[in-house]
This record gives sequence, C-alpha cells and structure tokens, in this order.
Amino acid sequence: MTACRFLTIVVAAFLAHTSALARPVVLGVVLEANRVHMNTATVTAGATVYDGDRYSTEARGTLRLRD
Repeated sequence: MTACRFLTIVVAAFLAHTSALARPVVLGVVLEANRVHMNTATVTAGATVYDGDRYSTEARGTLRLRD
C-alpha cells in the first residue's frame, strides 16, 4: 500500500468518525402550528425544532414553541 493511499484511508476514517459524533442542536418542540411550513412541508404539533430550521407562516398563521 502506498503512503498516499494509506493517508487517504486515514483521513477518510477521521472524517467519518468526527461527523458521526456531531449531533444537531435541538432548540425546542412545536406546541401549536397553524398554517406553518418548513420549506415545502407542513409543520405539525410535536415536531422537533433544530438549529438552522427556517419556518414560514401563511396569513394569520401561528407557531408556538417550547424550549
């Protein structure tokens, strides 16, 4: 095995291991969602809110969260 191939395997293993340890940051839980969307999906009560999620509401929409 060449040194370059060995180094590639070591780096790939390191990256796979560190990404497996990363956990998303949970900000809270949806208590109530009325006319709320995340991207194109409808949000419902009980959904988990993660750091980086972006929500939008329609006219007269409401969103209540619990942290």
